[in-house]
Amino acid sequence: IVRDALKTLGMQPLVKTSGSKGMHVYVPIVRGPVQKAVWTFAKALAVELASRHPVLMTSEYRVAKRARGRVLVDYNQNRWGSTLASIYSVRPRPLATVSTPLTWAEVAGRARTEDFRIDNVPARVEAEGDLWKPLLAPRGRTDLEKLLQVKSQKSKVK
Repeated sequence: IVRDALKTLGMQPLVKTSGSKGMHVYVPIVRGPVQKAVWTFAKALAVELASRHPVLMTSEYRVAKRARGRVLVDYNQNRWGSTLASIYSVRPRPLATVSTPLTWAEVAGRARTEDFRIDNVPARVEAEGDLWKPLLAPRGRTDLEKLLQVKSQKSKVK
């Protein structure tokens, strides 16, 4: 759902395991927007997706108010000062899981964090290559500032 929403906006989302419990979705953007603009976009997307799919997901950040069994679309990973596991970092978990880039087919196939460990990720990278390369490419980036301007103009017309 998240991938499809981002693709609808013309974005090219990438996904990785956190190496812990979740997944992180990244979008290559043109450098320029301030952190607050990125956070505002992420929050608006999370709230919209949660309102469209309330049985599956939530954007409620407070655990006490969050409905059980929903996926948290955590826009606050984009807040100032948040930290994320970098790609290929080993996490302090019993199986030494690794934050690993995935294909969307692997996500659809229900890949699990435990599938990507310190003992098998190096061979995976050697066989598959670095699935994260597009994040560093100068081409294919979304101009978030332009996208936000277009959305702002459309909302003024309504």
